[in-house]
Amino acid sequence: MDEQKVDWKKLGFLTLLIIWLSGPAVLTYQSYTWLKNGGWPPLTLWDGLHYISYHPYPHAEWIGVQKIVDLLMMCPLSISLLVIASLVTCIFWMFEGPFEA
Repeated sequence: MDEQKVDWKKLGFLTLLIIWLSGPAVLTYQSYTWLKNGGWPPLTLWDGLHYISYHPYPHAEWIGVQKIVDLLMMCPLSISLLVIASLVTCIFWMFEGPFEA
């Protein structure tokens, strides 16, 4: 039986596209909610992780490290997704090179 090869560039591009579009999608949802109800729903990175069923909150033994973790978990979700997408894109380009048309 023939084995099909995985096209990592296409899979990577699709993954990055989904991550890149999720940040503006969250911002659009928040804007819609604000326009409809008059209240801005504060969505944090922790809310996003909780939504995808990641329940254990990260704990560190060092107090300073825990403060950094708490600060990162309370960052706005839309900004966090864009930062994560940027980092993943940079890492992907380091290993695979930029996408070509």
